[in-house]
Formats: sequence, C-alpha cells, structure tokens
Amino acid sequence: MNKLNNYQEKRFIRNKLFSKIINTFLKFLTLLHYRKSFKIRASWENKTFNEQERMRFIHEKPMDSLLIKEIVYRSQSKKDKILCLGCNFGRLLDALHKEGFTNLYGVDINKESGKYVHQYFPEMAKSAHLTYCSFEKYLPAIENNFFDIVFTHGTTINHVHPLFNIVKHITRVTSKYMIWANACWNSDSYPRFWEYEFENMGFMMVKFLRPLMNEAQIDIKKKTTALIVFSKI
Repeated sequence: MNKLNNYQEKRFIRNKLFSKIINTFLKFLTLLHYRKSFKIRASWENKTFNEQERMRFIHEKPMDSLLIKEIVYRSQSKKDKILCLGCNFGRLLDALHKEGFTNLYGVDINKESGKYVHQYFPEMAKSAHLTYCSFEKYLPAIENNFFDIVFTHGTTINHVHPLFNIVKHITRVTSKYMIWANACWNSDSYPRFWEYEFENMGFMMVKFLRPLMNEAQIDIKKKTTALIVFSKI
C-alpha cells in the first residue's frame, strides 16, 4: 500500500509539474482546454444562490482576519486604493470598510451577488466602487499603478485561463502589493509557476505562510491554505 501511495504521489507531482510548464511557458497549448475554462466561467457568471449559500459567503471565514490584518499592515494610509478581485457579496471589503478604508474597489463576474451587496453590507456598498464583470473586461481598462494594493482570496484567479495574462494585468495596475489568500495553492485549475510569473513582472514574493496548518500536516493532494504577499520591486 505504501508503495502504491508513493507511486501515486510521485505521479501527482509529475503531472502537476507538466501542467505548470504548459500553463506558464507554452500557453498556446492550453487552447485545447479552452472549453473547460469557458464552462467554469459561465457556471460562475450565471450562478444563483439560495439563502443558505448566501449565508456561507457573507459570514467570516477562518482566513479572513489574517488576510485583513495583512492588508492593514501593508497599507500606508486609510485612503489607499484597494481592489478585491472576486469580491462576491463584499464580505472582505466590508471588513476593510470597518477598518476605516475609504477607497475600496471590487470586481466579480457573478452579477447576482451584486444584487445582494446593498442588503448585506449597505454602508460599505454606498461608498465602494463595485463592478460586476469578468477580469478580462475590467483589468485592461484600468490605468497603470492605479491601485496601491490588490488582493484576492480562495481559488478566484486560479481558474482564469492562461491565455489571459492575469499576472501581467495585476502587476500593471498595482503600485505596491498583491496579497493572496489562496485556499488551493496546489489545486489550481491551471497550475502555474506563480512566483516566477510575478517576479518576471517585477514583483517579489516577500511572504508565504500556511497559517491554518503545520508543514508536517500538508497533503499535496488536498486543499491547503496559503497567505502569499508579492511586493513591487
């Protein structure tokens, strides 16, 4: 059994490495899987939420406080322009609003979540700049270095097809930090050498932390939670 598990683990690592090489350096080959990306995008864009699902998205998650603390620590002013990629119902933006931040922006492809943001987080929604469309449409329209901090959480950007250079656009519009609470660092839809891609665009990884588990407990075939910070060089 141990031999089988070792074989499966090695095969998993090898397949992940192969996928990372393609998705990072040979992106044209991912055209073969473009339909998969379209289905993922369409399913989230058109998703509707029942009350139970909405409650799951608006209540604080274990990772939230660590992510918010990191943003507060990296910020230089409560007037910093901060963008949330994949803002959903606005839970994290509301937490920043309560911290006193006044220049908050959010973008999410799911339009239905925009219908409820004023219901669940009315004070934040009054002042924040919220847009409900795809990253592919939103980011190219933003001017260079517009945001002081860009952050995201969960698997949000992991599902963006490699043919849209999400890292290039994030680093272009960000003047200081990209902060990422990644719930599936080893479970991307399109595994990539994220650190290489950010460094190639002039951002250095200055923090990598798995706060919810010890290194000895990590199973590469299961979800892990990592807090990653990239700083503009």
